[in-house]
Amino acid sequence: MKRVFLANSKGGAGKSTLTVNLAVALANRNKRVLLADCDPQLSTAAWCERRPGDAAPLEWVVLRRIKRLEAFQPPAGIDYLLVDTPAGMDADDLGKLLAKGDRVVVPVLPSVIDLDATERFLADLAALPLVASGRVEVGLVLNRVRSDTVSARTAVERLSSQPFPLLAQIRDTQAYLLSATMGKGLFDYHSQVAQERQQDYRKLLRWLA
Repeated sequence: MKRVFLANSKGGAGKSTLTVNLAVALANRNKRVLLADCDPQLSTAAWCERRPGDAAPLEWVVLRRIKRLEAFQPPAGIDYLLVDTPAGMDADDLGKLLAKGDRVVVPVLPSVIDLDATERFLADLAALPLVASGRVEVGLVLNRVRSDTVSARTAVERLSSQPFPLLAQIRDTQAYLLSATMGKGLFDYHSQVAQERQQDYRKLLRWLA
């Protein structure tokens, strides 16, 4: 089982939206996925409750507090455990939960305020022994990107200077808001437009494989 933590000390980075869309992408590849909602806002759990029965199956659990993850034992046969961590969680708290082989995905918005906060979080993350040794890998996702804008180019430049790879630039689209109201994700759709947007995740999904 691969454990993947979606984390950023800065709230509002689109962490829950990225979590559920990654889950849908993996489920549509016939992977058994368990979502663990450790955010008190329970956005991921609410999305799971809306998910229709004819969509690619997902399993989920509400933990509410990240510390409960320490005692949680996923059922046998799970391929991926995706952990939606609470906003404001710092690197030290996350480090206490990490184990060899885990992955951390850090979403960030292309704004100066978000980049400043995320860079501090990444510096603390890089100092964790498991991360510094390479036993836990960290990947970056630039979220809600508007292509060909100064803010997007600046964000790419700043994130490219980090010791962690920039794995995806997820373009901003209303499709995420609309699909979320139905408990669905981008990979539940097969239109030409949806398939073109799914390409944003290609490198990230390879990294998680």
